[in-house]
Amino acid sequence: MNKFGLLKRRTAVRVLGIVVVAATLAFVACGGGTETGAISGLQDGTYFGTSEFTDANGWAPFLQIQVEGGRIAEAVFDYANPAGALKSQDASYNQRMKAASGSSPEEFSPALAGALVETQRLPVETITGATSSSRWFNQLAEAVVERARAGDRRVTLLPMSATYRAEDEADERGWIGTITVTYERQTITDVRYDEVQREGNTVTDRKSENEGYIAAWKAANGVDLDEVLHRLAEQLMAEGRPAGVDLISGATSMSRRFRVLAQQAIDRRVPVDFQAIQQAIR
Repeated sequence: MNKFGLLKRRTAVRVLGIVVVAATLAFVACGGGTETGAISGLQDGTYFGTSEFTDANGWAPFLQIQVEGGRIAEAVFDYANPAGALKSQDASYNQRMKAASGSSPEEFSPALAGALVETQRLPVETITGATSSSRWFNQLAEAVVERARAGDRRVTLLPMSATYRAEDEADERGWIGTITVTYERQTITDVRYDEVQREGNTVTDRKSENEGYIAAWKAANGVDLDEVLHRLAEQLMAEGRPAGVDLISGATSMSRRFRVLAQQAIDRRVPVDFQAIQQAIR
């Protein structure tokens, strides 16, 4: 068995079983301003698309279509993580998502792929409870269909815009460092860093909002905490890498902690090994 487990066997099931699966799902009109239209002018061959990087949860969406006689004969849509696991085969994830949204990857992945094969039209309607995945599916489908019209079998890589998070253990005073790093395509566009205290899962205090702490910090270090947080975030957005962030005088410990956490968050943005996925579904 290859590193993607049962993917080869599931490929045929996704298309042949779609009428049954799709009938169990609730569909709503697809938004986003894209006009619905029949797909035409395709050249025979296999066309593949995925994202350049994994999302905030470590998954990368991918779509492969097989064109025969100018029509899409087969489609495979799923998400893969760096370990080679598929979201549709992650039983725990499927259970959690089904309970939370009423749908799950093992249902909506073949439903979206099958709808494309069945209708030969784009965009495919959004599936209730799977709005983000429906959006990804249509983006990938539009991209690989354009490749198919040109007969261009090169891999399509779409940019990944996502927010990546990291936090560390509480220090000796009970403060936990937290950070979010947001990418829009290839650029870091937002950074939020703070140090918090928690009771269980509830945040009970934030340095950035604790007026007493802010005043004591400035008195002890000669620098304003808000200014430090702003400068750290601005430097990371400007440099694009934690190593490019300066250690701020009067806030060297926080600066080092910031750099470590920023790197951990950015490391969650993993380049997609599209060749491994392609190999697995041949």
